[in-house]
Amino acid sequence: MASCGNLHTLAVTKAGTLWAWGLGEHGALGHNDDNTRLVPTQVEAQHFGDAKIVSATAGHAHSAAVTEHGGLYTWGTGTRVESDDGEVEVPWGLGHGDGETKSVPTRLAPALLLGMRVGRCYGLPPLHA
Repeated sequence: MASCGNLHTLAVTKAGTLWAWGLGEHGALGHNDDNTRLVPTQVEAQHFGDAKIVSATAGHAHSAAVTEHGGLYTWGTGTRVESDDGEVEVPWGLGHGDGETKSVPTRLAPALLLGMRVGRCYGLPPLHA
């Protein structure tokens, strides 16, 4: 599966590895730098506790992935500038509660999910007559 963000792309393989390429600004690719990648480059599995990735999505300047065990990881820009003079920053929504930019995939603490379950979506069974 693949997900296209504003200026970067993520792809998850059948084997559960995550690949990222495009504009690397603010750590959006998860490679621990701001470098642009012109070809798919694997995001290191150690960032996900060596778990397989089942889903990923690319946002404007951030990304998210879900592991086979339901771990939710986000990375990229943590704030955005609201005014033209660059003085007002507001949280961008990585979910960690700190507004910081993360240049590698960082797991959201389960307590921050407020009991929500994260994982694959499955179809509902057919209705019985």
